[in-house]
Parts: sequence; structure tokens; C-alpha cells
Amino acid sequence: MTPEQPVFRIAVRKFGPFESAMQKLWDGYCQHSGCQLAVEMVPMDLHPLHQSLLTNEGLLRGAWDVAHINTDWLLEAHTAGALENLTPYLQADPPAGFPKGWSSSLLGMQQYGDAVVGLPFHDGPECLIFRKDLFDSPVEQENFQRQHGRPLEPPTTWAELQTVAQFFHRPAENLYGLVAAGYPDGHNTVFDFCLQLWTRGGQLLDEQGRVVIDSEAAREGLSYYRQLLQDQAAIHPQSMQYESVQAGQAFARGEAALMINWFGFAAVCDVDEACPVRSKVDITSIPRGEGLQGRSASLNVYWLYAIGAGSKHKDVAYDFMRYATRPENDKLLTLEGGIGCRISTWHDAEINALVPYYHKLEMLHQQAESLPQKANWAQIATIIDEVVLQAINSDTPTAELLAAGQRNINLLDHVFCSTMFKINDIEVPYLPVLPEKPLPIVIIGAGGIVHDAHLPAYRKAGFEVVGITNRTRARAEKLAAEWGIPHVYDSVAEAVAHAPADAVYDITIMPEQFVATLEQLPDGCGVLIQKPMGDYFWQTQEILEVCRRKKLAAAINCQLRFAPYVSAAREMIRQGLIGELYDMEVRVTLETPWELFPHVMVHPRLEIQYHSIHYIDLLRSFLGEPSSVMAKTLRHPAKALSSSRSTILFDYGDTMHAVINTNHDHSFGPENQESFIKWEGTKGAIKARMGLLMNYPHGVPDKFEYCLMREGETPTWHTVELEGSWFPDAFMGTMGSLMRYKQGEIDVLPTSVEDVIKTMAVVEAAYASSDAGKASPPGPRRNA
Repeated sequence: MTPEQPVFRIAVRKFGPFESAMQKLWDGYCQHSGCQLAVEMVPMDLHPLHQSLLTNEGLLRGAWDVAHINTDWLLEAHTAGALENLTPYLQADPPAGFPKGWSSSLLGMQQYGDAVVGLPFHDGPECLIFRKDLFDSPVEQENFQRQHGRPLEPPTTWAELQTVAQFFHRPAENLYGLVAAGYPDGHNTVFDFCLQLWTRGGQLLDEQGRVVIDSEAAREGLSYYRQLLQDQAAIHPQSMQYESVQAGQAFARGEAALMINWFGFAAVCDVDEACPVRSKVDITSIPRGEGLQGRSASLNVYWLYAIGAGSKHKDVAYDFMRYATRPENDKLLTLEGGIGCRISTWHDAEINALVPYYHKLEMLHQQAESLPQKANWAQIATIIDEVVLQAINSDTPTAELLAAGQRNINLLDHVFCSTMFKINDIEVPYLPVLPEKPLPIVIIGAGGIVHDAHLPAYRKAGFEVVGITNRTRARAEKLAAEWGIPHVYDSVAEAVAHAPADAVYDITIMPEQFVATLEQLPDGCGVLIQKPMGDYFWQTQEILEVCRRKKLAAAINCQLRFAPYVSAAREMIRQGLIGELYDMEVRVTLETPWELFPHVMVHPRLEIQYHSIHYIDLLRSFLGEPSSVMAKTLRHPAKALSSSRSTILFDYGDTMHAVINTNHDHSFGPENQESFIKWEGTKGAIKARMGLLMNYPHGVPDKFEYCLMREGETPTWHTVELEGSWFPDAFMGTMGSLMRYKQGEIDVLPTSVEDVIKTMAVVEAAYASSDAGKASPPGPRRNA
């Protein structure tokens, strides 16, 4: 019985030129090397290819020796350990001319630290492909000039694109204006969405690296895109059934005047001698949006050869890849209809004679954007794909679709590994979990904190703000216009009368107005109240009593508890990573611009009541209730402020040291300013810099560090780059937890009025101690 011959398996992106080129490359390689392995090449469309390589772990488990993989999937594959690190192979026996033989734009996305996980296979950014024979036709030029009063030229704006597409749309002649790739494969519509966003001056990532699709540029772009694809007087009727390859084939058959697609689908028309539109094609930049923000943009997604981590033929796989990427074989791929990646191919005389616009690749690369390198990009792309498809196939308003999509992306981010880090394989999550179904928000008040923190947080979380009211209507109207809030109300009563039944209320006014405002809210509703919970403890008691009487699900916005660095520290301590906590310190030494808070700076209880209260609440959330408090709060001799420096010492027994030191008067430059929280335990320590407070309101970057003790080793501090910051991310936590509590997702409301009254009791004790020495917190007033 003869043993079964081993098979070398290659996963191929399904596309005729790729398939023919790969077969020629393998045949040439076997002749060159003497390889006797049988080969099995399996062409697959995008979804089946991703599923086989990554979802079903084919690369990891040895089902594939070599695979075509695109840059969208690289981080996901690398994170899963599915790709062989090519660095040792490249160092021992690099491909000819590596790395200088390729543009740097085709080498960066596959590199992770010192690891290289792929070699370029096929390139070609997106571009506008058009029938130059139609645009050059004197008859077409004359007719267009007569109809539109301007010359017929390749469109440079999206409005021009639709006009030109409508002009060339002639179903009776089997000629359509524009063929699109609308098939829901998680790629084509996503790429189109990104192009619509970028060409209108938008960005896909915010400053924290989070994917943002709910923006003005996105709303404009998706609104245009949905009506374009629904325009039966401009679009090829099979567009929603075509993915990019099929759309390219339709264009090659002469069925469309225009197409936005990969450069390769233009080039294949000129290398295929049987193509009906050979020598009739040209390319140019993708149209831009209108206005000053509009700019042309392209998309740089490329395909690579990669070796599966589970392959049993890794040496053969790398040797084949070296052969396949030779200059003559890169050119072979191009002549078959793919797009070679070597600089030598781009400048090859034979190629440029065959494809006259090949030199424009350099221009497209200069305009090209890249998709985010996120391990969960495939899931995010699916969400964007669904949003775009709903836009095309439903009447749901664009803004509503994008807001819902943003919520789904945020939920995905908050359960995915990008919201945690690992210490010795121990996961440390730190971003707040958002509600499965967010509730509508009505904001009461329109101060600076609403603009700077509340609204950015709610937009980032995908929460819908349905209305706002303020004592000065003009301020509310200004915020509503800037943030897209649909309703501005003249009073709390009017806001309540028009609010959805399940609305939650966000009270951001001054404490003396809390009780009167709470009285007007519906019984049993959810409400988030700005801290502090009253200016004096008797006000705190009144606020608690009205919340109890009206059975409100009431929380105080003690948002520092949810800052990413606080949540990370809390989780590390919960898991015992630093042992028994015995020291907690908050130190703030900086210059605070109190003039930014005119209603606050005149308060007779300034520093502890309006600043150190954050840290008092924070210490309580970690350590519980102190048995007593010693404090001193002081004013500056040259400032008209009631207080601007405080020291507060908490009594938690004879082993726990807990202290707050604040100095808002350090006006001697940034060199010795500091703002941090420090936790020390029997096995390690954590330190978090609160960057927001330094150079406020601009801030400096946060910094999260930890040191874990190991026997026989010198203590070493490690820094972790966390996503998000106090503003605005922590505000997502307070509002998100209120929504989750209202809907029964959690049983305990973290910053409830029942809990935060204890924070206010400690604040009261601190003032009593500052006035007269050591004092104990008063107990809450009992209901009769």
C-alpha cells in the first residue's frame, strides 16, 4: 500500500487572472526547484476565504500552506497567531531586491514590531475608471455641452459623477452610467462608505483611535451614496448583486461608462486581447465632496502571500513565495491581469505600452488612505456594511442608521480585546460596558461641561440626545445646532411633556436648582445629576428625599470612577495582581484656570466641594467608609477664592494610608506640576497620571504604569497605552450604567444617590475638620 502523497494547499482569491497566474507560477516553481509536491489551489470569494483562513482557523491548524490575505485581515490574523513570522526567512534568504524593490507603502501594514507576516502579491488602489472613447467622442461632447452647458470631462466631484452617469445611461443600448459593487460581502460597500467619508474631509478614527461613523461627513456621504445607488437613471441594474470582480467584468464587457473600483480592473481590460473595451479605458482620481473640505482620496488595500502558522511545508512555502515575487514573475502577474507590486513592474516599458495609465499608480498612492489596523475590523466592517445596506434598502433616516451603527460598534469595542490588556495572560478590561439598547436622553442645562464632556461622550457611545432645555434658550439652541439635537425646549416642564416615555434625564445645572427640577420629572424615571449632590449636607438630604419619594432611578455623575486608568487599576486590584492594598494617594499640584468656571469660582466652599470631591468619592469606591477624616482647606493670600489647596487624611485603621493633597496655585511652569493617583499593595503598585488637569482644558496625555514584584528580580515599571481618558470616556460610564440599571442589565446603580450621600457626608466631615479639627461623617437622615 503506497503512502498518500502530501499535498501543498494554496488559498487563492477568486479572480481569473489570479488563478491563471498562480498556476503558471507554481508550474514554473516546480520546474525551477524540482519540487515534487502535488498542489491544490482553491479559489474563494471574500467571505468564504475569510471564513476558511480565520474563522475556521485554517491557517492556524495547517489547512493552508500559502494563502492570499488582504490587509483588512492582517491584524486579526496576526493577533490569532495564524501567520508564520517571515523575519528569519527574510534574514537568511531574502527575495531579490528586498526591501528596496517595493514601495514603502506596500511593506508597512504587514510588519508588527520585528515580525513580518507577508509579502506583497497584488496592488492597485481604488480609482475612477472611465470609457475614454465615450468621453473623447465629438458626438457625445456636443450632446453633453448642449444639455449641460459645459464640456464633457471626467467628473471631479460627486455631483458631477451622477450627472455624467445619467448622461451615459442608455439601457436600450446595454450601456449604463455607473456600475457599482454593492454586494454585501463586508468589503465593497464599506470601502465606498470610507471613500464618501474621506472625500468630504471626514476621518474614520478619532483621536483615541476609535472608529467613528456618526459624523457630519458620514451623514453627508451616506445620504449621497444611498440616493446614487437608488438612481435607476444612472446605475447598472445588477449593481447590488455584483461584488468588485463582477462589477469589473461588467465594465470590461462594455456595459458601463464609469466605475469606481480597483486599478486592476482597468488594467485587465488592456491586457486581455479579447476584452471589448481594450484601448478604450482610462483612470483618474476619485471625485471629491463639495466645498472647502472636499478632497480626492483613494484606498490602499493590497493582497499578500502569507504562510499559515500550522503549515507542514513552511520551507517550501517560503521558497515558493521568493520565486513568485521575482521581478519577472511580478511582471507575469501583471500581464495576466493582476497588478504587480514591484517598482520595476510599475516602470516597465512593455507594461506601460500595454497599459498607458500605469504610471498613474504613483499618483493614486499619494492620495491613498488605509483602513484601521484593528483586531476586530472584520466585525466592524460587517456593521458598516449593514448600515449601508439598510440605507439603500429602507427609508430609515441616515442619521438614525449611523447612530445605531455607532452604538453597535461601541458595544463591540467594549466587549472585544481592544478594551483590555493582558498581564501574564491575565485579562484586564477597563472600558465601561454600554447598554444593549440605549435610552433617549433629555439634557437640562447647557453649560461648558455639556459641550466639553457630556455631548462628546454620548456621541462616542452612540447615545441619542433627543432634547435640551436651558434657562437661557440661546445657549441651548447653539448646542443643539452644533450637536444635532432635534428639540430645544423653553422649560423643564415642556421638555418632560414632549420626552419619550423611556427617556433618561441629564441634569447639569447648579445644586440649588436640583430639588425644584427633580420635582418636575416623571415618577420612576432615570436621572443623572451633576455632582456635587448639593452645596451643603442639608441640601444633600433634600435631594435624597425627593428621589426616594418619586422613586427615581437617580445617580450622581461621579464619573472619575469610570476613567479608563481608574477602571484598569480597579480590575488589577480585584484580581489580586498587586496584593493587599495598603496605600492610596491622590496628588494634584498645578495651576487651575478657575476663571473658566465663573459660577463655581465664587463659591464659599470651592476646593473640596467642587474638586477634591472627585477624589473623596474615588477613595470611597476603593476603600469603603472611613471611620474619621482630618482635613485642612486653604485660600491663596493673593486670590479672591474661598479655597484652592487642601489636604485630606482618611482613617482606615492602622495599615491603610489614604490621603489627598491638592494645590491649584502652582503657577511656576509645568516642570514640577503633577497630577496622579497611586495605589500600593503588598505585591506591586500602580500609578496613573491624570493628564486632563494639566494645562487645562487642553490637557496632556494620560499615563498608566504598574510594577509587580517578583522574587529575586529588580522592580520594573511597565507602561500601558490605554484607550480613552477621563473626558469624555468616563461620562459614558455614568450614563451607561444608569441606562443598564433602568433596563435590568445590572442590579446595582454604581453612583446612586443612596451611595453618593456617603461621599457628601465625608465632604461635610472634611469641612468640619478644617474648621475645628477631627470630625466624623454625619449619618443620613432617616425617613419617618
